[in-house]
Amino acid sequence: MTAQEVFNNWKENIKENDEFFKEINKLENANEIEEKFSKQLAFNAAGTKAAVGLGTNKLNVYTVRRLSLGLSHYLNSAEKDGAVVIAFDTRKDSQRIAKSAAEILATYNRKVYIFRTPMPVSVLSYAIRYIKADAGIMISAGSSLKQLNGFKVYAGHGGLISAEAASGIEQEINKIEDIFNIERRIFDDLLLRSKVFYVPQIVYENYIEETLALRLETGSFNMKVVYTPLSGSGNLPVREMLKSSGYKRVDIVAKQENADGEFASCNPPDPENAECVALAIEQAKASAADIILATDPDAEKLGVLVSGKDGFVQLSSDDAGALLLNYILTRCKEKNILFKSPVAIKSKTESSLAMSIAKDRKIELVETQGGFRFIGEYIENLAKQGRAKDLVFAYTENGGFLFGTLARDADSVLASMLFCDMAAYYKKKKKDLITVLEGLKAKYGK
Repeated sequence: MTAQEVFNNWKENIKENDEFFKEINKLENANEIEEKFSKQLAFNAAGTKAAVGLGTNKLNVYTVRRLSLGLSHYLNSAEKDGAVVIAFDTRKDSQRIAKSAAEILATYNRKVYIFRTPMPVSVLSYAIRYIKADAGIMISAGSSLKQLNGFKVYAGHGGLISAEAASGIEQEINKIEDIFNIERRIFDDLLLRSKVFYVPQIVYENYIEETLALRLETGSFNMKVVYTPLSGSGNLPVREMLKSSGYKRVDIVAKQENADGEFASCNPPDPENAECVALAIEQAKASAADIILATDPDAEKLGVLVSGKDGFVQLSSDDAGALLLNYILTRCKEKNILFKSPVAIKSKTESSLAMSIAKDRKIELVETQGGFRFIGEYIENLAKQGRAKDLVFAYTENGGFLFGTLARDADSVLASMLFCDMAAYYKKKKKDLITVLEGLKAKYGK
């Protein structure tokens, strides 16, 4: 079909009460029609990310129906009849898009669990494994511009899907030509008919409890923390984790506390964006805080700023990862926590500090391609060998961290606790993290 024919089909099928009704009936420019209706939404190795809006190449409730049906067909072809768990972040359309995906999957006889409120990717990853689902969907564009959103697909092991699975899903999606022929029942009706379920609260509670059990410190510390969720899903989980860990002096950046899909104070909502942490720095200086934490909308990415003699310094992901690796190995040795064949994982970067630390501590350090998809696959391979407990730590070059295997994607909720514990541990030794980092670089000649 030509772009004009596709446009005509959409125009005929979009009803008067639809959000796109006025826009599509005003659309006459041939170039705009070509731009919006000549291509389908692309599906790549991790799913898709696109601008939200009208068109076949945009993310909206219609294109998500096509993606969701393609996923359903793929799961059927793979003879997987388990549930799908769906989570979403705080972006403006995320919950509505998540419910649209749930409608299609449940209409086509797939049991669906969906979170009631925005949740971090780590909680989704944990929930997939807890529920023993066959797949998961995260509606989020991470730290990208507010105009974008995403549809990420997770495998039953809790990590992002493999390239092979992505190819299979893409093939099924491409078979669907007319999205207006996709059968759909209404979300509330599917809830009443027990086709869609809200994720039980016990899943979240167990995630918090099991994450707390990973702590390498005990008791509370005289630490002052400033945290900004950047109006994202990390707000309540990170705060609960820090409070449960004994950190009573946690200040929240008020303008970035509550869900705000417009991300009015910073766009894109990226913890490594200086504009996004400016308010946190201002607040931390006024309160003489020890550490600043910032998470992106799906709490996959964590930014850390630490107090030093020259003010607050944002740690690069490489430096932050090396610090945490060194801290974890130090505390595990002190606490006599043993690994049979310890292994750490990081994405490939130019920095070799972590590699030097691993070599000195006589543990294996594996470098993967960028992103947690490859780290998740490596962890799953360890699990298949009965070696999941050998994982010491994993991190990526863009602010993703993982300790333990409760999740198979970056876990900023857990990492927030770890960074505070690490800072508190060294504070008792009269050291700040900048001093510790400089010492590691001097020791290993980096």
